[in-house]
Amino acid sequence: MEPKNLKLKLENIIKESSGKNEYCVEELKISDFLILRYKKSDYGNLLRIKYTNASIDYTTKTQNFIYSKFKDITYLDLCCNNLYYLPETVCDLHNLKELIIADNRLEALPENIGHLKNLWHINAEKNKIKELPDSMKNIKSLVELNLLNNELSFISENIMSIESLTRIFI
Repeated sequence: MEPKNLKLKLENIIKESSGKNEYCVEELKISDFLILRYKKSDYGNLLRIKYTNASIDYTTKTQNFIYSKFKDITYLDLCCNNLYYLPETVCDLHNLKELIIADNRLEALPENIGHLKNLWHINAEKNKIKELPDSMKNIKSLVELNLLNNELSFISENIMSIESLTRIFI
């Protein structure tokens, strides 16, 4: 599916459900290579994106578009998508509390990840992350950080000194 067609399809879903003041999407197969799950709940606004056979360029364009339409999400699950990097637009999701990016091919986290002040849980296990951005020291609400099975050689003192950080897996 062309990105233009994808945008139209997503915009129609948002428009149709906006009168109800919520997106009633449990699971939606957008195309042969994108499945979107969005649900509002008492826990928060949950978004799961699954790509199959998508090129990284298309994936990044798609993510940027989706993030611009779902800025209220509190939980983002991008695990198992063979992503090489996260677009900077992830750092514009200021309500985000949980970020699940496990089982990808990420070599780094976005430099502006420190803008996610409400983030309390990051699961980035099973990637290829070599170092963490210094801006992470600004995530004062971070409680749990899972970095198992990465290529880290050290974690800076700034990150280790986050007072709320009580569980770290390396």
